[in-house]
Amino acid sequence: MNPFRVWRWIFLFVFGMLVLWVVIHDMTLLVPTWRSSISSAPTLKNHLPKFRLCLVTLLLCRPMIKLKAKNKIVWALALPVWILLELVIFTVATYPLSFLVSIGYPKTMSRIMVFETSILSITWALLFLITIIKYSNQYYALVGEVEEHPTCFCMCEYRMRDSAFVSLSLASILFITQITLLGLRGLKGLRHPEWANLFTVLYTVPVESFPVRWERPVEAGGGPIAMRKPGEPVQGEPAFDPFCLMDEQPESAFTRPLIQLARPTAGHSQGSSKYLHARIGCCGFPAADSSSSEDSGSDYVDEDL
Repeated sequence: MNPFRVWRWIFLFVFGMLVLWVVIHDMTLLVPTWRSSISSAPTLKNHLPKFRLCLVTLLLCRPMIKLKAKNKIVWALALPVWILLELVIFTVATYPLSFLVSIGYPKTMSRIMVFETSILSITWALLFLITIIKYSNQYYALVGEVEEHPTCFCMCEYRMRDSAFVSLSLASILFITQITLLGLRGLKGLRHPEWANLFTVLYTVPVESFPVRWERPVEAGGGPIAMRKPGEPVQGEPAFDPFCLMDEQPESAFTRPLIQLARPTAGHSQGSSKYLHARIGCCGFPAADSSSSEDSGSDYVDEDL
């Protein structure tokens, strides 16, 4: 088979998987009562404890944590080897395991699968880029039968055109860049579920910010802003411009948006309220805080991840 045809099927698979999990994630995220069912790092231990244990074991997290605490120099030397080993383990074990779990729990695993499929796509794209760079100077044989002599074959050798090499290289780099950005958006939701946003909409504002409601300043008389009626949200559609109409208000010169975490009000999901005010560690994930109250402690924190 033509090697480029093989790569075509590989990219068709990874891109199809990416589209599938993006759609499942966004459709689930649009339903407020289903949002808490999407697993993130702080909630994985509660949603899928057995899968979380398998994931930590495959990632070799605990041995690396113990090695870092015991000898940081050895840990630094082992880190590159660990990263390469994890890429191999991820491709042959972690991703297939996650896929099997996602068949039974598609909503719960959707955000994890978007992130993992992004890693898989980037890995294959890098391998493709390395392959075409390595074999760009090789000759490709074109073999065909000779009509006048059925027992004879004609073989011509060609090199890859420079324009084809440049096109394939640029396409690979662009693909890697786009998928990396998508994976980082998924990582944001994995770090803290309240920061999650839709993948299919370019606005990266957390979906929990909608519907957006704000009024005129009390000093200016209060009440609804211009072009909005009392009780009508400024922007009710999820993931669309939450700051619309701000520049069209008389007080726009002294108005600024402020998005911060807040405890759920009545009618909102309470499934994630216990880590809304968790301390965010240096890695960006919710971390245990020794000074916090007992009900916001280690029952939801996943130090291994």
